[in-house]
Amino acid sequence: MRARLLVDRGAGDLLVSRDLERHGIDETVARDVIARLEPESARAARIISARGCTPRTIRYLASRGFAEESLEDLIANVENGALP
Repeated sequence: MRARLLVDRGAGDLLVSRDLERHGIDETVARDVIARLEPESARAARIISARGCTPRTIRYLASRGFAEESLEDLIANVENGALP
């Protein structure tokens, strides 16, 4: 339930994992819970759709615990000028 609440608030997997562990949830259980959530890439895409694909949005996603692997393509597109 806590994981879903964090995801609904725009959290990435890293933030969810850290929060669950901080609240005493075993790391293995936390990973299992995260695996059942909507994929991080889909959540990132929804946030990008709402905010635009800009360096500021990428920084926002990183600060919200989205993994670097989820952001690599976005960073490349912004650096190459492929996106506004």
